[in-house]
This record gives sequence, structure tokens and C-alpha cells, in this order.
Amino acid sequence: MWMMISRISRIKLFFTVIAGMMLITAFFSVQTLSAEAVRARSRIAVVNFAANNTEGGVARGVRNSVEISLFKDGSFDILEQSQVDVILRERKLQAMECRDAACAARLGQLLKADYVIIGSVDRLGNYTVNVKVVNVREGRIVIS
Repeated sequence: MWMMISRISRIKLFFTVIAGMMLITAFFSVQTLSAEAVRARSRIAVVNFAANNTEGGVARGVRNSVEISLFKDGSFDILEQSQVDVILRERKLQAMECRDAACAARLGQLLKADYVIIGSVDRLGNYTVNVKVVNVREGRIVIS
């Protein structure tokens, strides 16, 4: 699958993903928190990204990169995709249907997450990665 994407497109996609992850990490790290809040790390769920005009494997790869970067940062409790899938199966829901803040907030409440990250990988000539971080309690997008 990655072999089908030109080398230049892979490089552009890589740097787009890196820039998005840096933005997300920077947002969470600049929040001033009390000592208790620092110990109680934010729970984050990263749901499957939509793949528009590209293969689903590309979107899964980008979603996995976002999740791994947040995990490596060490500041967050990341809900593993398998945990998310189990809860969604029990509720007979699909995360692929969540593309807006209201739906992501409802999903976050089910998952007991503080934030839900939704997004898409779009291809119209070049790749575009769209990432939104939804504050579950407030039900609004805090990063886009």
C-alpha cells in the first residue's frame, strides 16, 4: 500500500502528520495544572480516521502515529484502539460515524475519556491530514 504512494507524497504526508502531532502535544503541555491535576492525567481516545479518496490503511497509519506520539509523550492515559472497539461493539456503535464534536463528545462519555481525537486523511492531488481534538466535558473542538 505504501509502495503505491509516491516518495514525495509520503514525505509530505509524514511532515503533515508530524506538524499535527506537535500542535496537539503543545496544546496539552501548555495547560497550567495543579499538582493534583498533573497526577490525574488526561484520558484520550484516538478513534479511526476517515479515509477520503485514499486507502483506509493510510488513515489507520496516521491515526496510529498520532496515538503513538501521545503515548511517548507520557503525559496522557491513552485508551487503546482495542479497548475502544470492545466498548463500541458492546454498544453496537461505530466510531467511523463520529465526524463532529457532538458525536465525539458522546463517544468520549461512553469511553470515560477527557478528550477524543477524530480526523481524516484526504487526497486531492496532495494529502491533507485533518485532526480535531474534542473536549468531552465541554462538547467542543479545542484544536483543529
